Parts: sequence; C-alpha cells; structure tokens
Amino acid sequence: MLIKSSWIYLILTIALTACSGSSTTSLVTTAPPMTTSTLPKIMTQVATPIPSLTSTPSPTSTPSPSLTPTPTWAIVGPGLVDIPILLYHHVHPDPPSLNYWVDVDIFEDQMQALSQRGYHTITPTQLRQAILQGLQLPPKTVIITFDDGNQDNYEYAFPIMQKYGFIGAIYIVANRLSAEGFLSAEQLQELAAAGWEIGSHSMTHTDLADVAANKLREEILDSRLRLEREIGVEVRSFAYPFGSFVSALGSKVENYGYWTAMGLGKKTLHDLNTIYYLDRLTIYGTMTLGEFEALLDGSTKI
Repeated sequence: MLIKSSWIYLILTIALTACSGSSTTSLVTTAPPMTTSTLPKIMTQVATPIPSLTSTPSPTSTPSPSLTPTPTWAIVGPGLVDIPILLYHHVHPDPPSLNYWVDVDIFEDQMQALSQRGYHTITPTQLRQAILQGLQLPPKTVIITFDDGNQDNYEYAFPIMQKYGFIGAIYIVANRLSAEGFLSAEQLQELAAAGWEIGSHSMTHTDLADVAANKLREEILDSRLRLEREIGVEVRSFAYPFGSFVSALGSKVENYGYWTAMGLGKKTLHDLNTIYYLDRLTIYGTMTLGEFEALLDGSTKI
C-alpha cells in the first residue's frame, strides 16, 4: 500500500511540473552568489582606495621588501635623510654612443662597486617611510631607478641586480606598455614580485610643464590607473618626463594619489619638502667607474 501511494505522489508531481511549464523557470532571476574562489584573483586583493575613472579591480598592494637589521643599522629619519638615488635609462651589451645607454659590463662593474662598498637598496616608498616616520637602515643605502621601461632593463639590468641582491624602481610610460622594445605587464609583474617598485612616467612622455591643465589628469592620474589595471600592482611613485617641473605639478601628483615623485639633480639629501621632486643622479654611458664612485662620494648634500 505504501509503495502504491508513493507512485501516485510521483505521478502527480510530474504532472504539476509539466502544467507549470516555463513560467516556473522564469521566476529564477537571481544568479548564484559569488565567492572569493569565483572572483578574478586581482579582485580579492586589499589595496588603498584610489580615484577611479571606471569600475576596475583593485590592484595588488606589493609589500615593501623586508630588511633584516644588524647591529650596525640605525634609524634614519624622520625628517632629513641622506640617500643617493641613481637614474638609468638603457643597459645593453652593444650600446650606441648616446648619453643614456650604459654598457652591460660597465653596469655590472657599478653594481659590484656598490656591493663591495656595502650598499643596500630600498624603494621610493621606503624612502618616504624614512622621511615621514623613520626607518631602520644600514649605514649605506641607495635607490636605483630606471626611466621609460625599456626592454633591456629586464633583459640585462635585472639579472645583474639580482646577482648582487639589489632591487630597483622602474618608471613606465603607460602608452608604451608591451610595445616593441618596452616591458610587458608580465615582465613588470615579475619585477614587482622580486621587490621592485613600479612607477608611472606619464601617459605619453610629454613635457608636463608645457601641458594644458586639462591634460594633466590623463598624463598623471590616468597613466597610474591604466598601469594598475593592466599590471595588477599599486603604482605610487611618479617620474617627471625630462625632469621638467613647475610647482603646480607637485600638488597635482600628490592629489592624484602618488607618494613620491622623481626629478633630476645632484643632491642626496631629501625631506618632506622635496618628496614630490626627489633629486636623482643621472648615470651616463660615458661615465668611468672612477667617475661613478666619485659621484657617490661627492654629490651635493644641500
């Protein structure tokens, strides 16, 4: 009797379902809830909120490389700090006779000299931390930067710097990302994973001192947002194309969410007043090793 009732119930259920037809399925309009396992990886990262042009995933906040203090280390800052910032453009085994092209063997000699002199490398964000809060650092610290995002930086400079345990900061022209002769998003992700800081060098590498005010947002902010979207890491440092600067640019760069900005010069002393125009020592292809070492030793302090 129980079996017969079960069959009758099953037949009635099928009949009722058939009668309701498509009207039942049309009521199902809510998609299944998303979990972190179904989200793109980049969307699950926690990052500092930024001004956005469109709704885009938040970039990964790349942690600053950890430093292991020794008894010789001391707190640097807050306030005035003395750290040379070096500027490179090209590193190549067969460079043309141009100022900004450094022979790869000369570059290795320079990195070896830094290592033998006891230098450690930090990022611009760590420099900011030293200026604002103080940071425990070794007796000799240097920042190594590269402008333009040239392919040879990854191919030749990166492995040499890894050999000596150095990290750097690289400034990308946003509309050249992945173009021929320039770095790809994947290569920049690898640099970031190795502790490098990724910065913006504007959208089109134009002289910002001569750009109309309504174009500065694109060159400064939009370049950062585009790099963050395509690379997936925070971009918090800016480098002025050609080192060109007027006072209003510093405020723009700060308002558009950057923490530091790089210029040109001969000073190695930095403080809160210079954090949006940090002097960098340009390394030229014609420079001898002796001149390189003299540059480190004899840079203007004030």
